[in-house]
This record gives sequence, structure tokens and C-alpha cells, in this order.
Amino acid sequence: MFSKKTISRICSVLFSMVFMLAVTPPQAAYAMGVRYAKPATSGTGDCSSWANACILQTALTGALDGDEIWVAAGTYKPTTGTERTATFQLKNGVALYGGFAGTETARTQRAPTLNVTTLSGDLNGNDVGFTNNSENVYHVVTGARPARPWTASL
Repeated sequence: MFSKKTISRICSVLFSMVFMLAVTPPQAAYAMGVRYAKPATSGTGDCSSWANACILQTALTGALDGDEIWVAAGTYKPTTGTERTATFQLKNGVALYGGFAGTETARTQRAPTLNVTTLSGDLNGNDVGFTNNSENVYHVVTGARPARPWTASL
């Protein structure tokens, strides 16, 4: 059968596993899914549905790898203030879709030509062509940073 030494090792491993589980704080489960964004928050503003939509910046900040962000028609600016360095920072693994009316239950129901979604850097809303843009943000959208730094082998 098993020697005392083997039984002692098994007990030590089991004790260690039970101890680690006991001292690890529980974490809420998160189901990857859809976050809903509108030009202004509605309901609780927790991004969980069209009725509780958040602003786009909030959806991007809270999004996790595998999420989709559905964006209702409207104009979105990366800040409500005057910060010219503000940007919509994209994230790896997060898909961003515009063109929603704000009632859809499937991505295939969106109609981008009817429900125009605009990401704008015109903070004052006064641009005409290439004039009146001295207050605009420098970069409306910034791409996602790679998960690992890029390296080259020589």
C-alpha cells in the first residue's frame, strides 16, 4: 500500500490546497458580454443594458477581453471638459460597434447608415472645415496597446 511518507506528503498537499482556498478572497464571476453605451447615461449607468447604458468612456474603461461595446447613434467626445489629450483608448480583445438605435437585442439588427455614430474630437462643437479647431483633442481614438512588447531578433 502507501508508505507513511507518501501519506504524509498527500496530507501536506491537501492541507496546502485547502489553506490556499480558505485565504483567497472570493471574486465575483464575470460573464464576458455586451456593454451598452449612449451619449448620456440612462438608468443605473452600469452599461448592462440599453435601459442602463453608460457613456462610451465608461464602457471602454470597464471592458474586459472578449467584451463587445454596442454604441447607440449620436456624437461622442472623449471628454466633457477641455482636456486636449483625452482620447478613446481602445483595448485588446474588445470589439466596438456603432450604428445602434438603442433597442436592439442582436448585433445583426444594427443599421449604421440609419443610426450614425460619430466619434468627435471637436470639444466646442464649432468646427467648420479646417477652422475653429484649436481646442480639438489631439487624438480622438488611440489604438490598443499590444499585450506584450514587440521585440525583434537580429
